[in-house]
Amino acid sequence: WTDEICLKENVYDEPHLRLTKGIHLTVERQRFPIQQAIVMTTPIEKRILFAIPHPFFTFIGTTDTEFIGSLDRDVVATKEDLQYILKIVNHHMERLNLKVEDVKSTWAGVRPLIREDSKNASSVSRDFKIHHHGYNLFTIYGGKLTTYRHMAKVVVSKIIESCFKNTTIISKTSKNAA
Repeated sequence: WTDEICLKENVYDEPHLRLTKGIHLTVERQRFPIQQAIVMTTPIEKRILFAIPHPFFTFIGTTDTEFIGSLDRDVVATKEDLQYILKIVNHHMERLNLKVEDVKSTWAGVRPLIREDSKNASSVSRDFKIHHHGYNLFTIYGGKLTTYRHMAKVVVSKIIESCFKNTTIISKTSKNAA
């Protein structure tokens, strides 16, 4: 919701984010029995998809498509998303012949990537940026789930640096201190 809030509050004049949607799906392990994670490439975009074993299921994902819609209502896995993933799996493992009916559950999320209009969704950088807007407002965007701890450390350091930028800390010791 960074762009929505910052545009509404006139923090900046144009969107800074490029939202992409990623979905995962779950099938019963007996329908896709694997012992270790598998990496599959998509035939056209040359992206990668993962299949990850779980004791009862196999998790498969993810897509990387433009997201247009409401962040409150439209972050869902569509039938087209499911068909896309299943087509890739079936391309690599024809004997499985997975169908939409085999999907037991799905989940979806939106990546708040740095706006790079010239690239396709999968090629957009996963780097992050921090903006300090001159008053006590910082925005952080971009990045990815696997770097969230590093991102948090960097933004907290920037906030602390900003808070103490024009502050002189005077420390006095007393001879009578216990």
